[in-house]
Amino acid sequence: KAFATRSGWLNRFQVNFRNHRKIVAVDGVLGFVGGHNVGDEYMGEKPPLAPWRDTHVEVCGPVVGSMQESFAEDWFWAARSLPPLILPDTYPDDGVLCQLLTSGPADAYETCSLFFVEAIHAASERVWITTPYFIPDEAVFAALRLAVLRGVEV
Repeated sequence: KAFATRSGWLNRFQVNFRNHRKIVAVDGVLGFVGGHNVGDEYMGEKPPLAPWRDTHVEVCGPVVGSMQESFAEDWFWAARSLPPLILPDTYPDDGVLCQLLTSGPADAYETCSLFFVEAIHAASERVWITTPYFIPDEAVFAALRLAVLRGVEV
């Protein structure tokens, strides 16, 4: 019952911290993250939810280790045990830089907001953000407005 939630009269006013992370890590070298949803609404066949856009990304390299660590943290929170991690001795050194950023309601700091503000300020050409849970605070809005004024595509 990983991530099981209690229902009923006693819990109807409690915050529900369901886990929406969708992570697949294969042999420590290949990973998939993003939308893994399956249903007619994702194929454009179920109005008014359609058309629906879902993002699903395949990654490889060291970021897969970060994905496994994120999964292990979530697993430990639910089960109080750690799953085995498969980490290769080396990774290919070709490819592009990739970083996994995890966040949640129990974070001590506004991790996503801090990351977004820093990334937006560093952008020189464009800022594209895709997330189903993007609720920008004032700092992120201000960074986006400043980026537009600098000529960055937002």
